[in-house]
Amino acid sequence: MRNVEGERVFQGASNGVVAFDPSAADYEFMAGAALIHSGDSSFMGEHLERFAAIAPLSFDFSIKPTEYCSPILPHVSYATFSRPEMDPAQVPDFIDWAHSRGAKYVLVTKGMAGSWVSDRTRIHHEPAVPTQVLDTLGAGDSFIAAMLMSLLRGESLAESAAFAAQFAAQSCRGYGAFGYEAAAAEMTLAADHRYE
Repeated sequence: MRNVEGERVFQGASNGVVAFDPSAADYEFMAGAALIHSGDSSFMGEHLERFAAIAPLSFDFSIKPTEYCSPILPHVSYATFSRPEMDPAQVPDFIDWAHSRGAKYVLVTKGMAGSWVSDRTRIHHEPAVPTQVLDTLGAGDSFIAAMLMSLLRGESLAESAAFAAQFAAQSCRGYGAFGYEAAAAEMTLAADHRYE
C-alpha cells in the first residue's frame, strides 16, 4: 500500500494469514464469543452462516457494491459500510435497505462527513472529530472496534458513535495505525494474489 497525502491506497494483497479454513478448535474457541467479526477481505464467505449461528456476526463490507452485500446481510447483526462518495441525503435510504436485508445495526462511515449508526428504531449522525491526519490506515477498523465495544457494553447509539469517532481520529495521528512510521517494501505480485 501507499500513503498518498494521508490516505492509504491499497496496491494489492496476497492470501497471507487470511487464507485458511477454520478448524474444529477454532469453532470451539468461537463458541464463547459475544460477537464474531469478519469482513470483505477475510475470504471467509463460505463460513459466515456457521459463524452467525455461534454468535452475532459483525461484517465490514467496506466499499463493496450492493450485489456483493445482499446475500451476506441476512447473516449479519452489525453491518458496516464505507461510502465516501455517497450523498449524505442518501444515507438513510441506504440504511433502510441494509436493515431490510437483515442487519440489526447498520454503520455507515464517510470520512470527514462523519458516520451514521442505526438500530432500526433511529438513526444517529456523528460528526468526524477534527484531527491532524498522518495516515488513514486503520481508521475504519478502529472505528468499528470502538463502536462494537461500546454497543456491547450497552451504551447508546450517540455514546457509541462519539467514542468510535474519537478512537478513529486518534488512529489517524500515527503512521499505519502502528504508532510509528514503517517503510513500505516494494510490492511484488504474489502467486496467491487475490486483490480485485
